[in-house]
Amino acid sequence: MIKSNAPTYLLSEKSFYKNLTQFTDKLLSNLGIKQKFIVKNYSEFIRQHSIESARDKTEHLLEILIAGTLWKNYIGSAHKTKSFFFPVINYLYRIRNNGSLIKKYSDWVRGIISYIILNHKETPDLINKTATEFSHLLKWLTATGEFKEEVIRLNYFYYYLLSLNEKEQSNTITESLNLSNSVYNSAADTLSKYLHNTDIFLKDSEIYYRYRENYFFVNRKPNEYLMNMIGAEILNRNMKKEFSAKKNKAVLLPTCMRNDKNICKAKSDGKELVCAACSISCNIGKVTSAMKKFSVKVYLIPHSSDFSRFLIKWKNNHDTGLVGVACALNLLTGGYEMKRLGISSQCVFLNYCGCKKHWDKKGINTEININRLIELVN
Repeated sequence: MIKSNAPTYLLSEKSFYKNLTQFTDKLLSNLGIKQKFIVKNYSEFIRQHSIESARDKTEHLLEILIAGTLWKNYIGSAHKTKSFFFPVINYLYRIRNNGSLIKKYSDWVRGIISYIILNHKETPDLINKTATEFSHLLKWLTATGEFKEEVIRLNYFYYYLLSLNEKEQSNTITESLNLSNSVYNSAADTLSKYLHNTDIFLKDSEIYYRYRENYFFVNRKPNEYLMNMIGAEILNRNMKKEFSAKKNKAVLLPTCMRNDKNICKAKSDGKELVCAACSISCNIGKVTSAMKKFSVKVYLIPHSSDFSRFLIKWKNNHDTGLVGVACALNLLTGGYEMKRLGISSQCVFLNYCGCKKHWDKKGINTEININRLIELVN
């Protein structure tokens, strides 16, 4: 049962995926035409300079959308942050993986330092739209620890900006902003209706999460939820054929979906948890039972921070396709990471977010649209 107290978004079982598909179709058709000039030039630049293997132009459009959205939201804070602070914060982020005790204290220190150093307010309109400022934005995004995969993609956009003169740089960034604003305005009567209590949560989180290491994650803006929804849909489309061709399939579920971790009988080999389908009332058990019919194995990922470590074993796997399940703000990053590692994948949104670490003190038992999952693996 979907929880009415979901903190930031709430997906309808019947309409969300249909509306997301229709909205993305319209975006790629209409806005793709309006932004044809910048997409064509950006795509041509990547092809000529062989930065990477060719991608679908819809992914180039997505990167331009991401660039405009993140510039709009964070260039003010980035512009006010001095460059010499970035290495310190990045170091604290790296050492958090060296052990639970180190992680605990490095997160505590990083939360305080990051909030004081990175959180600023400045009018974006007063900042010059140049490749230099865009580079500074990428350093700021990296320092938050929340945009690793997006920054990798946006580095290509930065290289493209460097190939332009200052006037062209300004025009290109302006066009990316126009795209972001257009998408957000177009979504007002469609995708925006799935944002739930978002403004209320953001108002409260400004104080409650202040000085915490996850401050910049939970305070993501409404337009970023939409960006992630659209981005995940585009990546799903572009990877669907390759995913469907895989002999084996596996589903990665977050443990926030299980009813009670104290009675969960999932088996662990020290690296991963495999659902034992011990309860028909457990949302993870329901997925496991449904996937059993298709010979699809279900794994549990304790937290999004464990996701990257888990993926290593699947890198460049030629036999298995993965379905990642996560909340709206994690799916685009996860999709990009799996693509970078050569993993054929698809994704399904949690119907709402609810883990204790980010969203709710007690935790909200999350769920997914199982019918959507069946569509992807079948």
